[in-house]
Amino acid sequence: KITNISPNSTYYIRAYASYVNAYATNNLGTTYGAEFSFTTVPLATPTVTTQAVTGIGTTSATGNGKITDPGTPNLTQHGICWNTAGNPSIADNKTEEGETTGSFTSDLTELSPNTTYYVRAYATNNVGTTYGGEIYFSTAPLPPTVTTQTATDIKPTSAIGNGEITTLGAPNPSQHGICWNTSGNPTIADNKTEEDEATVTGSFTSKITDLLPDTTYYLRAYTTNTVDTTYGGQVSLTTTQY
Repeated sequence: KITNISPNSTYYIRAYASYVNAYATNNLGTTYGAEFSFTTVPLATPTVTTQAVTGIGTTSATGNGKITDPGTPNLTQHGICWNTAGNPSIADNKTEEGETTGSFTSDLTELSPNTTYYVRAYATNNVGTTYGGEIYFSTAPLPPTVTTQTATDIKPTSAIGNGEITTLGAPNPSQHGICWNTSGNPTIADNKTEEDEATVTGSFTSKITDLLPDTTYYLRAYTTNTVDTTYGGQVSLTTTQY
């Protein structure tokens, strides 16, 4: 056992051979048995490699690694560590997979959508902790969600469409508004308003114009980000007569 070492310092270790023999002493003197030699086992940290991350979702992924040498003495803990800044260590987020050796997987959870993470496999024994190479991955983006509210201020050729962005998604919506047609199930390929980027959740209004009098229209609120365009439920309105 090596003691009195300083943190964050490099030490060089060599095994050495010792010679032992038994002895016995009385009033006449000391006698010795036959001499034997032995060699101490060198201390060594484990070695580990980091493999590609798999199963990447919006808030979770699977980290992969392999213990190629358990070290001396054998490892006491291993897993995956990660952060968003680079060069992750066990002081950051980490999994703990115990004392087993060989290839392993670790569930990385509570991640943020549309975010880049840096990952390293690690292995620890009583000598220290070693890391595999650093890799990175990005979690999947998350689509926004929106609801459609009842239209208001209905006139012969115009009305006010109403919606509510309930979650922004990741990244934030680059566009949102109301789309409409006269046949049902409207999309942004039909008539639409554009209320631009959204940075907060909450209600919004859009002025719908160029309508025909005494005509039924179908409306849906929509939000768009780099993932997809999502729609709220469909509502209808009938414009008034002149």
